[in-house]
Amino acid sequence: MGREHHSRDRHRRSRSRSRERQEAERSERRSHRRYSRSRSRDRNPSRKHMKEKKEKKRDKKHHKHSKKTKEADELLEMEAMRKLVKENADDMLLPMDFGSVGYGGERDPRDKAFSTAFGMTGMSSSTTGFVAERHKPDTKVRPPKRGDKPGPQDWVCPKCQTINFKQATDCFKCGRLRGSANSGFFQTPSA
Repeated sequence: MGREHHSRDRHRRSRSRSRERQEAERSERRSHRRYSRSRSRDRNPSRKHMKEKKEKKRDKKHHKHSKKTKEADELLEMEAMRKLVKENADDMLLPMDFGSVGYGGERDPRDKAFSTAFGMTGMSSSTTGFVAERHKPDTKVRPPKRGDKPGPQDWVCPKCQTINFKQATDCFKCGRLRGSANSGFFQTPSA
């Protein structure tokens, strides 16, 4: 019994080997056929034309894509420029409450006249957005802090209605001289 069993196993093994060989040979034949067919197709002039046509189409598609990305890049760049311009324009404007300087927030009388003339009554000067020329204040004399009480010798500039210290020879806001002709400056009343 032992011998019969052993011979059966050998027979099964040889059968499985032959099946594997047959499948390998079949696949080899198939691949050879495919290869030879593809080679003959390459030689066909209509196939060459199709290949060239596909390449042209691919190039055209690539060109369109690169054009779209170029346009998108330009749009991004324009958006960045707009943002920079907006930020810089905001820096050029004065703080919107440029009339409130000094102790009690004196306002330029021209603001009210201007806003009334253009129908902006009821609006604060911060919403009307007046723009004036900026210039550096006199660094020798510091402007008065809010809450400081005016001294007996402090003076008010008639041009911009700003309270200045007594030792200042010109207005720290507009630069007008204290003793200039037709200045019309006056001393603040002593309290």
